[in-house]
Amino acid sequence: MKTKLLILLLMALYSGCGSDNEKMMHKTFETNIQTNTTLQKSEKIRLYEKDEVKVMLTATYLNGERSLAAEETGQKIGEEFVVGVYEADGIALGLASKEQNLTLEGKLPVKIKELLRNDPLLEHIPIVSIWSSFYLVSFPHTSKSMFDLIFENYQYGKGRLGFAKKAKFLLTHPTY
Repeated sequence: MKTKLLILLLMALYSGCGSDNEKMMHKTFETNIQTNTTLQKSEKIRLYEKDEVKVMLTATYLNGERSLAAEETGQKIGEEFVVGVYEADGIALGLASKEQNLTLEGKLPVKIKELLRNDPLLEHIPIVSIWSSFYLVSFPHTSKSMFDLIFENYQYGKGRLGFAKKAKFLLTHPTY
């Protein structure tokens, strides 16, 4: 009788621990899925002077599938990015300055909003640095499925970040 009671007690103990671990694993898995999804929509460029990084820009495209779905219904929603800018000289020029700019298919942003370090938009952005300033940048709608963000700093040059509304692999490789 004592053996059966001990076995039942141990089974109850182990089953209770398993459900807590399962909930924790599920939450971690969901977080990783979101981070991996945004990682697929993120790009980074570095601008150099004499082999030293002077400006680094990261961008994460936020609304690829949403933009495609809106096009199917005849709506046109703007293209949104979370953009991080690191400037080695310690002079934060930001994105709306005469010394540097960001364009999408030759068009300037319609809205640039600086984000605070604790902004919920930064939770799942894969490339976040304490030395960078982050912005929510909105551009006019583009009907292209693949497009380029061009970042230009008049002192250090320019770089191209390539984005796609769908997975790039689907657009750049032939169908089998």
